[in-house]
Amino acid sequence: MTNSDNTQIPAFANNPKRFLEIQGAPGQLVRGTIVPNFGGKTTVRIEKDRLHEQAQIGSERRETFTPIAAVDYVGVYESSIGILLIVGLLSLMVGLGLILLDPLHFKTLAWGFCFGSIILTILYFFIKYKYLIIASQRNTIIVFCTKSAYEYRQFSITVLDVARELTGRPRTTSRKSPRSNPKPPSP
Repeated sequence: MTNSDNTQIPAFANNPKRFLEIQGAPGQLVRGTIVPNFGGKTTVRIEKDRLHEQAQIGSERRETFTPIAAVDYVGVYESSIGILLIVGLLSLMVGLGLILLDPLHFKTLAWGFCFGSIILTILYFFIKYKYLIIASQRNTIIVFCTKSAYEYRQFSITVLDVARELTGRPRTTSRKSPRSNPKPPSP
């Protein structure tokens, strides 16, 4: 996209170094849970007044166009990987079951399961997914961060600035300070 394409939107004129495109791993919503597709690649770019997403996951290709004015919210999230905790707890149960079944025969295997459960539980608290969500009423774009989270935050700020410009809402930069000379109320 060239700078001449962006001249219609004042948000680009204010800061020409805005992030206009991001790349990452695509994600999807499966029964209320956000799941990454690390085998794929997605690109989301701002094209005038639309978000253009191109994703490829294995042999599947997806291309969506979302009006920026329709974007409800944009967020960068960080969450733990729940499967690590689940597998850790299951591993602990198997280890304890082996100890109760025959402590002498399965001793090494049982302690291996228990030690593995401790490692998985510790990893649960330290390894986190970082992802960007752009949601509108009819479309949700999920991009898992493969680069610095700073780029994704800046992209989300750019999307919100463009949405603000397109919808004509005033930009609020700070709280209004109370007036030193308040105007008396009208009778």
